[in-house]
Amino acid sequence: DTYQHDEQDGRLLPLTAEGERQWESLVVLITNGATAESKERFSMVHKVVELGLPPPVVAHGLRTNPTHAIVRDALGRTPLMIAASSIRRSNSAGVVHALLNESGHGNAKAARITDKEGRLPIDAAGEMGHDERVCELLAKAEPRAVDTRDLRDRMFPFMTAAIGERSDLTAVYRLLRRTPHVMVYFTEGWKKSDSVS
Repeated sequence: DTYQHDEQDGRLLPLTAEGERQWESLVVLITNGATAESKERFSMVHKVVELGLPPPVVAHGLRTNPTHAIVRDALGRTPLMIAASSIRRSNSAGVVHALLNESGHGNAKAARITDKEGRLPIDAAGEMGHDERVCELLAKAEPRAVDTRDLRDRMFPFMTAAIGERSDLTAVYRLLRRTPHVMVYFTEGWKKSDSVS
């Protein structure tokens, strides 16, 4: 097996020798395909996440490039934002876990870094219909994000997760359970003068 994953405790193990060879081939392919303009902000971890590669490959990218967990690309996106704003995949929670896992060179600070539109990863994850595992990982990494409105559309993360074809009811429920106090904005007793910006 090229990629190793310890199912008992969820740890991402180092790549096998074959996995290492594939990694080196991937680095050559991606860096040769990058334009001169994109090379100045190039991050292997960003590319691995964009390609939707499995969590052990993302973890390996972080081990070889530990500072890339919080580096922004030209659009202001960290690898975590790319994962959160990507189409939901079966390995999405594993990729998000690898990007946040500080013992594996991830960085939980990425959960509080906005993109150029002022969006947090939890907002993007809700919009893309990521399940409750992804939303829970993001909420644990940055608890304040759950009751922070998206700067683009002024919605709370639970609202973004509730709308659209990809909405996940369990994710909405879990996000609301973390921040029941936001419901005051939607009750009769709330006055505009009570609002906090």
